[in-house]
Amino acid sequence: MLLKAYNLTGRSSKIFALSAAALTILLASWPVRTFISDYRYNKVSSILDDKGTDILDVVGISEETMPYYLESAGTLKSAAAVNPSMPLYHKAVGDIYFKLGRWSDAMEAGKAELPAGALPGKDAYEIALGEFKEAVRLEPANPDYHLALGMLYDSMKADPGASEKELERAGYAYPVDSQLRHAIAQHYLATGRAGLALEQARMLAMHDDSYILPDPYVSGAARERDVQAYRVFLAQSYLFAALDIAWRATKDVRVVKGIVPDTPEAKDVVRLFIDLKGLDVSDVKKKR
Repeated sequence: MLLKAYNLTGRSSKIFALSAAALTILLASWPVRTFISDYRYNKVSSILDDKGTDILDVVGISEETMPYYLESAGTLKSAAAVNPSMPLYHKAVGDIYFKLGRWSDAMEAGKAELPAGALPGKDAYEIALGEFKEAVRLEPANPDYHLALGMLYDSMKADPGASEKELERAGYAYPVDSQLRHAIAQHYLATGRAGLALEQARMLAMHDDSYILPDPYVSGAARERDVQAYRVFLAQSYLFAALDIAWRATKDVRVVKGIVPDTPEAKDVVRLFIDLKGLDVSDVKKKR
């Protein structure tokens, strides 16, 4: 019995030691994998940097720069392979192929021959589709992934319902994000869906607060004096952008005014919009 107990204890100790060693290796490899994948992901910004400028920006796609984009795609794929559970890497791969697909579509529409290594638009879109779907699967609450997938569906000329479903999911994931809502509205307008663009503009106008100065005293003084800096501030707001989308979608001043919140600052924005556009202001109330 003592021998048997000793054997069991020895076996358990051996199993424990092996498990501990495996766990140690796993924990040690995790930061290494993260470091390698992050390095490869961040490397893309230098690969695609436009060397002709003094700032870090992305070079446009052309026959000359195509190798840079293909290299970037390969680098991002390797980052995703090292750390496949990181949705950001899959989204980045998809972004590259989405851009390549659009460029190839434009080249093919102009009857131009694609350079060596360039994928036809359809093939590039298929790769982007798989990557975007994987990003959504890994992080379904991220609105940017749904937005990218919805835009891709439209470029692929898929069922419009598929695109609209993803764009709706993007909006629901972060309903008060003005930048996101503006991007959705702009996309609907660009793809000829004026009604949906107007709906998004209404929600953008409802939730946006970028036209409100944080200090009430400063805001009151700026409104009273109607200074140029205040007008520039209002014109750069997302509410102003929402009014522009509503106007482009309907060409109706009444609709434009109808989406504006009933606040003094918001009314300043619509008056400025009407003034800058040179629209009919016969039924617009005086400022004061």
